[in-house]
Parts: sequence; C-alpha cells; structure tokens
Amino acid sequence: TNGTEEFVVSHYRSGGGLFGHYQTIGAAGDNWASNDLTGGPEAMLWPRAASSGDYYYVITVDDFTSDGSNPIDGLHFYRSTDHGQTWSYEGLMPGFTDHYANGNGDVYAIDAYDSIVAVAYFADYGDLLVWKSTDYGETWDTVYTVNDFPRDQYSFSGGQLLDMDNNGVADTVVSTDNTGDVIIDKNGKIHLVFSRMRYLDDDASDDQFSYFPYTDWLLYWNEDMGNGEYTGLAGANNIDLAVPDAVDTIAWTFDLNGNDTIWEFADGGSDLPFGKYYTSLTSFSTLATDTVGRIYCAFTTVMEGDNYVDPNANPNPQSYRATWIRVRDTNGVWLDPVDITTPDGVAEFVFPTMARNVDTAVYVWMQYDSEPGLNIRGDSDPATDNYIIAKAVNIADLGVTVPESIKNLVNNIDVTVAPNPAENYITISGVQNADVNIYNTVGELLFSGHINNTNATFDVSNLPQGTYIVRVNSENGVGSAKFVKVQ
Repeated sequence: TNGTEEFVVSHYRSGGGLFGHYQTIGAAGDNWASNDLTGGPEAMLWPRAASSGDYYYVITVDDFTSDGSNPIDGLHFYRSTDHGQTWSYEGLMPGFTDHYANGNGDVYAIDAYDSIVAVAYFADYGDLLVWKSTDYGETWDTVYTVNDFPRDQYSFSGGQLLDMDNNGVADTVVSTDNTGDVIIDKNGKIHLVFSRMRYLDDDASDDQFSYFPYTDWLLYWNEDMGNGEYTGLAGANNIDLAVPDAVDTIAWTFDLNGNDTIWEFADGGSDLPFGKYYTSLTSFSTLATDTVGRIYCAFTTVMEGDNYVDPNANPNPQSYRATWIRVRDTNGVWLDPVDITTPDGVAEFVFPTMARNVDTAVYVWMQYDSEPGLNIRGDSDPATDNYIIAKAVNIADLGVTVPESIKNLVNNIDVTVAPNPAENYITISGVQNADVNIYNTVGELLFSGHINNTNATFDVSNLPQGTYIVRVNSENGVGSAKFVKVQ
C-alpha cells in the first residue's frame, strides 16, 4: 500500500460481507488487525481493492440468488481515509442503475494514484464505463462511456429483443467479454484494456444468450480517446463495437509459423479446439506501469500449431493458451509482444496478474495447468493439480531500453539508507568522500549530492512516492541500495 503496510480484503459467503485485514510490513508473526466493511447491503462478494497513501478503496457487488429472485443490484464503493482502520460505505457507483438492469461479479477493476481513483466495469449486454475521481473517491467528476451499448438497462429476463432495425430479427452485438483492467500513469492519465466479444440473444422468453467463441482482439483505450457513441448497425442484424476508431487493437491470436493463416488449432472434432472460458481468444488482460509512464499489458491468447496441442484434453484435443506481455512506450508506440511462458514449457498459462509498479522487471503471477479449460463450468474437466507460477521478466527482454545507470550495478562497498521506507529525509552511510546519485527505477537521474564524511543526510521530500536507487561512487569503489519513498 503506502510502502509500510499490507492490506487484504476478502468476502465470507456463509454470513455475507467483507472482511478487511491489515498489518505493518515487517511485523513479527501473524500480527494482522481485522475488521468488517459495514454500512452497505448485508452481503457483499468478490471485492477488488486499491490504495494511495492512507486512502484505501474497495469495489464489490451485493449477494444474489441463483434462481434470479434476488439479482445483483450493482457495483458498490467503500473508502477508508485511515489506511483500513475504519471504513465508510459510499453507495453504488454513480449512475450505475441508469445504465444496467443489474450487476455481475468479477467484471470490474480499480486503480488509484495520488488523489485519482479509476473504476472500470466490463459489461457484456451493457456499456463499458470508466469512472474517474480526482479527490480520493469523495466525488466522481468524470464518467467515460468507452463502449456505448445500444440499449440501456437491457435485461435477458425482461422480454426484450435487441432488434435495432425493427426487422423482427435479433441483432448480434459486439461488446466486452467481461475481462479487462484499468491503470493510472504517473501523469494521472487513465489507461484501459478489454477484450472483444460478440453476443446474440434471440429468445426474449428466457435469460440465456449465445456467445461466439472465435471472437478475437484485445483493445486499448486511454482518456485522450474520449467517449464512444452508438451510431447504428454495422451490417444486417449486426451491431459492431461503438468506438472502432477510438481504440487500438493491440493483441490477437498470432500467426506463429508465418504462413499468413491463423486459427490453426487442434482438431477438436465437433467441439471447440481450445478450453471453454466464454471469453475472447485473446483475453484475461492485466496492466502495470513504471515511473516514466510506460504501460505494460499481460494477456493470454490461444496458440496455433501442433506444438501447442494437448491431444488428451477433455473432451477432445485442445490448443493451449500462453501468457504474453506487450509494452506501450512513452512515445505511444506499442513494442512487439513477447511470449513469457512457452519458452519454459507448453501448458495452459492463464489468469495473469502483475504487480502494479514496474522497476527493471515486471513481476507476473499466473496459473499453470496441464489441462486447458475449467473444472467448475465450461469443459467441466476432471479436477487435477494446477499451480500458481511467479515470474520476474526483465524489461529489456520486452524491448524496453534499460539505462546503463541501473543495468549493471557493480557493488563492492556496502551502502545503507535509513529510514527505509523514508518520508522527507534519508541518511546514507557506509561510505566517505563519495558522489551520490539517486535514480528512479528506469534510470532517470533525479538528484545528485556528495558525502564528505562517513554519512550524510539528504532531503527527498520533493520525490514522488515510489522506489528509488541510490548509487555512490568513491575512491574505494561503487555501491548501491534501494529505498522506498512514501508520502
């Protein structure tokens, strides 16, 4: 969180509700303090959290019944101004019920940076909205409609038929596949990724709808691109994405063998030749950023070719998914995507998540599974062991230029920085008669000084919150140390 604490929020289904846990980093034993997040509906599920300094934020949905008699009302917001010790319930996200008939779980993301909070909601039969607050979540001054669904408050069980040209035939519509992520860069700009999906609800008498499993494309948006507007049918009975010119397509199933043909997947017979997640072929995107404003996007995509096939998968041979990373550089150009998993072996690598802040490496967690697809739905695969893999990926391996100042730090003397984490001042000791340089984690020189005696104190109050590298050069050698600056 603010460099000194850890915070976890979870739900407990039996009684319903949210449970917050926090502790000081470095505390002995399991020294966690806990409390309930109260004030909203009695039962809350599937939370997401973000923090900035002492401000902690949680978004969550209310409980529901599987028979539809008590649907999810929507996306709720909690806020703490004292690093999780007390909480206030702020209600539904503004305007939620104007756009959606009800809510859904696990289709939202949140991020916070300085005083800015961003929340995104990835609906299927509904708008893709992004809320922005610039006063620590107290008010929401901007709501972007990234994808404008052609009908607000659409309900599968409401007897509605999505037929925009009134020809009596239900329209196929392009929306999100319920996955995506949102992040705020160092300049306060919001960035968003989401995956494309096509849907069809051709029976107004039930609450079911169809999806198109070969739909592809991972899409990127930021605040400079503005709102999307629904303009009409893209073709007969076909409503396309409302903002095709206002988003970038940044990933898809790649032509790995270079023969100008994609979707060379397993021979699945009459069933799908890949695991059934009800998502786009390219999906499960997650974002990170660094101190100069680069955007790092991890995602999964189905791999083509016989080398990426599980011939013994259930219920038929299936192609594996792999996890890739693509970087948007500071000039707005997307670097080439990099496969970070199959070089270590072929398997199903899905559900990636990244540490929000990148230094010289991107820190990724993902699920490794020998069987494509899911156990509890979709393929209904037999339950087997799977694993959570943690991996550090050097940003140089992603095409990012790493400055020489931090690439090869050669340490032959010990350097100590205290306090660490620091607020306004640091004291550097362990060296004398040395030049001192402080860099951010992508190599920008932010401060220079000199140590005459065995230690010196430096003012770092002007540095923003983050991680920094101190490098000293003396007649006795070179040394370096990291420290964390908090607000």
